[in-house]
Amino acid sequence: FANIRRMLFYLLTTSLSEIISMIGALIIGLPLPVTAIQILWINLVTETALVLPLGLEAAEPNNMKRPPRNPNAPLLDRVIISRMLIVAPTMALIILATVIVLSQNGHNTQYIQTVAFMSLIVAQWANAFNARSEYLSIFSRTNRRNIAMYIGLVIAICLQSVVIFGPMQSLFGIQNVPVNTLLLSASIMIVGVLSAGELHKLFYRSRLSPASTSKQ
Repeated sequence: FANIRRMLFYLLTTSLSEIISMIGALIIGLPLPVTAIQILWINLVTETALVLPLGLEAAEPNNMKRPPRNPNAPLLDRVIISRMLIVAPTMALIILATVIVLSQNGHNTQYIQTVAFMSLIVAQWANAFNARSEYLSIFSRTNRRNIAMYIGLVIAICLQSVVIFGPMQSLFGIQNVPVNTLLLSASIMIVGVLSAGELHKLFYRSRLSPASTSKQ
């Protein structure tokens, strides 16, 4: 049950961030952050490489100290939905800010979409670690290894490198971008996504009973 919730949070957060960023760009009058084929790549390749390992995540240590779940409780409760509504807009705002800054610096649409595309991919990588636990910090979760997660991440990074730097550039409309620009945008996205997830978890941990947090 918990792993299904993790997978849904991961998938829906990414999709919501794409919707917000695309609609936001249209409203503001900016170039679209990503193209159709780039969205297809994000949804079919990158998501698959990381969502499946989330289904193999180990149980959290405090599971047996929580009260039983109501059989009629929804799969997505207010904790997961509120986290989605914080993390997804954070991703979208960073993407839109990236598009605005690059547009103001005179870069063409293909250049902007290359950076935004890479940023969305990195957002997925970071959010997969957010999704590993409902309440525990990602730093507390590092002692419970999910080998499949790291294998999926390596596969995703290798495939993305082929798209960004390899022979698939023309197919995906990729333009050569300085590595330091990609690293800067990726770093900002990682910090933003992980911070949003961590702050939300911290807020809900503070509301749990002492028994349910004793092992956290």
